[in-house]
Amino acid sequence: LYKLLLIIGSALSLLIFPLLYNSRTLHNFKYQLQTLNYFYEDNQNGFCHHWDQSVANNRSLQPFDMWFTHHPTWVVTNETDKKFCVERGNIHDYPHIRGVMQFYANQFHSSCDHAHVRIMWGSGWGADFWNIQSGLVYALNNHIPAIIQDSGIPWNYAANKNDSSALTCEEGDTTCYFLPYHDCNTSAAKYWDEQNKTDKAKLVVDGSVLPEATIGQELGRNAYMFMTRKMLWFRRAVYDYKQTFKSSKNITTNSDCTVVHVRRSDAEMDTAGRRYLPVADYVKQMNTTKLSNPNHYIFLLTDDSNAIDEAHDFFPNLNWKYLDRPRHKGSSGGWENHTPSRNPALEVIIIVAMFELVQECSAIVWGAGNFAEYLLNHMRLAHPDGNVESYRVDE
Repeated sequence: LYKLLLIIGSALSLLIFPLLYNSRTLHNFKYQLQTLNYFYEDNQNGFCHHWDQSVANNRSLQPFDMWFTHHPTWVVTNETDKKFCVERGNIHDYPHIRGVMQFYANQFHSSCDHAHVRIMWGSGWGADFWNIQSGLVYALNNHIPAIIQDSGIPWNYAANKNDSSALTCEEGDTTCYFLPYHDCNTSAAKYWDEQNKTDKAKLVVDGSVLPEATIGQELGRNAYMFMTRKMLWFRRAVYDYKQTFKSSKNITTNSDCTVVHVRRSDAEMDTAGRRYLPVADYVKQMNTTKLSNPNHYIFLLTDDSNAIDEAHDFFPNLNWKYLDRPRHKGSSGGWENHTPSRNPALEVIIIVAMFELVQECSAIVWGAGNFAEYLLNHMRLAHPDGNVESYRVDE
């Protein structure tokens, strides 16, 4: 009965929630922006927020961040050098809104007397977020908020893995880049201490990952989209990175592309799970019809600088494009060392920019690895008709 009431309540909230934040509430927020010298302009369905490159330099929560945190049914519809626009999303055009709203309601409107504490793994992006998504799904099923607890050191995407240097923000977790995801006014560490000392807060720990929480499943995908709503500074930083890439590589709006994901820095020659494969094996899997299109390019994503050399040496006539960024050389990075630049903030900007850039491509060639699964699913989000060609190099 409780679950039935929760489902009914979630469904009603999708209808009622937009009404709660009516034109008067929106007017009050715009007035707040005006008094804080933020510039905005009205449009028919929402408003546009003016910004420039300096926005990326302020990593603290801004008034827009706080407003956006509690308006999960609103979406960013357009970004330019001078402004970005937001409006209320509708379920037809943004089907993920229903799921994001469910996670928001559970995370922000469940009692903080009980919480599910999930330990951050500090692994790769895909593995870490599968763990986080599992925590959110577990918490949703048990009607309690989820809080991600570090393992005693900052998240390895918020500080360098070996020495915790170059800390992106004081919290050292996902909230360095993404909006707050709970409203319990306490840290996961406090729950841990209270459980050990007073048993005041019930600590629910289940470290197992859930199959329904993978990025390929609707529930896991919605959990990921809820968890990765970008802060204002980070949104601008990702936007600038994408624009610089497109400008420097002469990528136009009518371009098509095939993504090639070559993960090597922690691959091994003779393992079935993550094999070290030559670039030629990836090229063999490509759609030759696409390669003959003059507006088509190959978007090579790799952590190994040797793969770029291979691409140019063995296939000089193909239209390769890749990000100009620090990389490991071969397996020099070692197992799950994902910050070759030693700048975690830059690495996360690059990762999220990649997820958005690949959405302009129509095909992908990839091998085993959670990160490639996230690339594929970001592409599918931009192609709701499912028209994304996917080729496995290791099958």
